[in-house]
Amino acid sequence: MPDPPTRKDHGNRVRVNQLLEYFQSRSDLIEVDYMAVKEWSEWNDQDTKAFKSNFPDIGLIVANKKIPKNNKLRYLFHYKIPNMLRSLSKKYRKNLIQDYTTIQIQRDFNSQLKQKKYDIIIISYVIWTRLIDNNPNLAGVRLINDTHDFMTAQYKDKKGFLLGKTFEKEIELLSLFHEIWSLSADEQYLFSQFVRARHQFVPIMYEDNGGCIDVSHRLGCKYDIIYVG
Repeated sequence: MPDPPTRKDHGNRVRVNQLLEYFQSRSDLIEVDYMAVKEWSEWNDQDTKAFKSNFPDIGLIVANKKIPKNNKLRYLFHYKIPNMLRSLSKKYRKNLIQDYTTIQIQRDFNSQLKQKKYDIIIISYVIWTRLIDNNPNLAGVRLINDTHDFMTAQYKDKKGFLLGKTFEKEIELLSLFHEIWSLSADEQYLFSQFVRARHQFVPIMYEDNGGCIDVSHRLGCKYDIIYVG
């Protein structure tokens, strides 16, 4: 996932941060790298420092969405035109499930795969599936999609939304993975009906806080409320 996970200001970042905490705790057994995108959520030096401090045994790769414009000819022929041609692919039309990859993100991803052999690749969200679609650098790699959301529902208010085609596209993209992780039991059930892959229910998990602290009566509160969401 391209976001800075240590900010913990969105549910998806909290989710990935928890996964990284799990991987960090088992760094004696597994070797893990995390790939982000520099222009995504304005990833900055503080994010890099926080990541390396929290996850000292996890490698960090920060890809680039595009190349610098200081050489205009190189920018035009090495990024602008190839990226425009890439966006014309009918398989990834923007009126269905939007493709957030760029030609440069793909290059950086492929470059990392050529430098290092991975046993497993986990991709957060189906919108990044194109990174692995027909990728020649993935022989023997187990591909996992951590869905986060039922993406078809996220597009329902988009102009020109087509329920059947969008859902069909989401299922088509998920079918490129060997394993699907879902945050909710409902989504796990939905995907398992249409995708022939191994399905895992992997909810957001929090550490035990040591028990409930009864402060409502001490504070003179009128109502005791527990919220489960």
